[in-house]
Amino acid sequence: MMFFLYNNNQSIVQYILKSYLVCVSVSVIISFGLFCFELIPEESPSDNLGIIDVIGGSLISPAIETIGIYLIIKPLGLFLNSYKVKSIIVASIFSYLHFLVSPIWGVTTFFSFFVFAVSFSVWTMRSDRLGMLVPFMIHFLLNFSSLIFVYISQFYYQ
Repeated sequence: MMFFLYNNNQSIVQYILKSYLVCVSVSVIISFGLFCFELIPEESPSDNLGIIDVIGGSLISPAIETIGIYLIIKPLGLFLNSYKVKSIIVASIFSYLHFLVSPIWGVTTFFSFFVFAVSFSVWTMRSDRLGMLVPFMIHFLLNFSSLIFVYISQFYYQ
């Protein structure tokens, strides 16, 4: 199913798009499950977004979090060989940090950060630049699409 995640011998654009679609699919399924069990709060930290929030959340946040992934994975690499284990650790840390802002974000971001960390590990084998670029681009697409959706929808549901 997701074996493409572990293969850097493919088009970067295809890898980024497939990873993005997998992240969106899993997030939608998790969000729908939370919605069905009425676990989604009425208000979230995403209410009343401005265009600056969309730009910052799409460009600045993924850049900072990609640097954070680097700063966590590189030291873990000194005593852990499995990039799956390193990716689970990274996903747990970032999921917890997002949970502190909003519990639903913590639940829905775990899988995405696992994908970001795996893509970082896999593409770093080709070059450090690609190791930083690929997870950043996946993260950018994910944040931009969700933030622009919230930004536009707030004008229709006031």
